[in-house]
Amino acid sequence: MSKLDDLNLWRVFVNLAQTRNFSYSAAELGVDVSTVSRMLTSLEKAVGRSLLIRTTRPLELTELGQKALDLMSEQIRRQAEIIDELQGPNALMQGVLRLGSPYSLEMEFLGEALLRFQKKFPLVEFRVFGGAGMTELMNRRVDIVFVTGEVIDKEDDLICLPRAPNFYIPIASPEYLQKHSMPEDPTSLTEHTIFVFDGATRLPTCSLAKDGQVEQVVFGQRTFVMSNILAIKENVLRGTGICIDMPYFLCATEIAQGKLVPILNGWSRRPAQTYVVCRKELWNSKSHRVFMRWIQKESKRFFLKKKAEILPYCKMLNPLLMPTEQSDKSVSEQILSN
Repeated sequence: MSKLDDLNLWRVFVNLAQTRNFSYSAAELGVDVSTVSRMLTSLEKAVGRSLLIRTTRPLELTELGQKALDLMSEQIRRQAEIIDELQGPNALMQGVLRLGSPYSLEMEFLGEALLRFQKKFPLVEFRVFGGAGMTELMNRRVDIVFVTGEVIDKEDDLICLPRAPNFYIPIASPEYLQKHSMPEDPTSLTEHTIFVFDGATRLPTCSLAKDGQVEQVVFGQRTFVMSNILAIKENVLRGTGICIDMPYFLCATEIAQGKLVPILNGWSRRPAQTYVVCRKELWNSKSHRVFMRWIQKESKRFFLKKKAEILPYCKMLNPLLMPTEQSDKSVSEQILSN
């Protein structure tokens, strides 16, 4: 039989095209990296041309590789569906997943998302540890965490799936601004009461950017550091002070309602990519793997909807909040048309 007829080889190729990483694919397929590399080489020899460019990080598809992916993805997906149908959709989908999540994500998104997942896979249970981050993941207290990229140690024993960029908006309440001047730039912050976030899921804000300029933040005496972003939001809503880096998904509704106002005239913390992360050995578990890929897609949908919600009320921030990649834009258009 020709190697071209071997679906196992094609499955390895399709998986590599999705992960763009030999280590990730090896972990998911339950083999070592050398086996993945050898199977790809065998397939490429049968095809007669390269399908992936191995010298780039992440891996890139050749033109023929993209064509092969387009043609074979449906075949591999259909084969997996047939196997799942024969085994039952919940085969190996059971057990307890321990999640570490920012309190804000837990409140705004995660609860409803977990309920939807459990309807699909009722034998999967969740334990959510609010505020747990990379330290808890590496100490094996949790299995999966939601963090920004800046706090991830680029270690080989992690699986890091990108979710969406998080944008940060400096905000104040109308009541606060009635009593104090509107802060226009980073130099005016010393005159204000500021709440600063410093937690396990991202680093504190030290600089603000606008139109290519970057300014270091100089805090005044009335600066309060907190590890709970929800407590910061509540204090800002009460008019106690301002926040210079509120995640946009956490303040979009209040800005639309007029309860919060963007400040600093376009100066903001630079966006940070967010990830869902697990230890590599857990990638062999079907329940962990399926959940991570599912929550990755659900997170992107959530972020894009929040982005659309806030854009009409933050005209000065539109260039910052607009999709930075064509793929993001096309997904956004698809979601907003639903």
